[in-house]
Amino acid sequence: MAIAESLWTEVSMRRVFRNLLCGLVLSVVVSSPAWATPIQFGTHYYDVIAAPGLTWDAARAAALGGFYLGLQGHLVTITSLAEDTAVFNMIQQRGLGEMWAGAYQNPITQTNPQLGWTWVNFEGAFPGVNSVSPYAHWAGGEPNDFYGPGSEQYMGLNFNSGWNDEAALQNIAGYVIEYDPTTVNDVVTPEPASLVLFGSGLVALVAAVRRRRSL
Repeated sequence: MAIAESLWTEVSMRRVFRNLLCGLVLSVVVSSPAWATPIQFGTHYYDVIAAPGLTWDAARAAALGGFYLGLQGHLVTITSLAEDTAVFNMIQQRGLGEMWAGAYQNPITQTNPQLGWTWVNFEGAFPGVNSVSPYAHWAGGEPNDFYGPGSEQYMGLNFNSGWNDEAALQNIAGYVIEYDPTTVNDVVTPEPASLVLFGSGLVALVAAVRRRRSL
C-alpha cells in the first residue's frame, strides 16, 4: 500500500508541475515582443505585441510588467497626430489587426459612449469625438457601444485606420507597449494568463495532497 501510494503521489506531482510549466510557457508566448528591439519615437520606445483574444486588463498588466533599457512599459497612450501615425505604421508593418491601447471609460459603468474616455498612466481625459487638443482620432461612427449601452469600455487601435471602442475579444490581435521614463504603476487588475495558470497548478497540487490524505 505504501509503495502504491508513493507512486501515485509521484505521478500526481509530475502532472501538477507539468501544468505549472505550461503556464510559464504560455506567459512567454503572450508577453514576447514582436521585435527584438522596440522602436523609438521621441524619447519613448514602442513595441507591438501579438496576443490574439487577450483581455484589456491582461494586456494592461502585461505592459506594466515589461521593461526596456530600464524604462517600464504601459499600454500605449497617444496624444498627438505624429505619435498616432508612428504607432499606426508600426502595427501596419507587423500586418496585425486591432490592438489594445491604454484608454478606457471612467467610470467603467459609463453608458454614454462619448463620455469618460481616459488614458492610463494618469495622462488625463480626452474626448469621445475627434479633436486636435486633447488629441483624439476615432474611426467613422466610433465610439458607439455597438453591443448596447455600456458594452464597449476600452479602446482599440487600427480599426478602419482610427480608434474604436471595443469589447469583442475575437477582434483583438494584441496590444501596443510604450516604454516611458514616467510610467506610473497605476493599476490593480486580474492576474495575467500566466498567473492564472500558475494558480490553477497550485489548486491542483492542494487537491492532490487532500486526495492522498483521504486514502
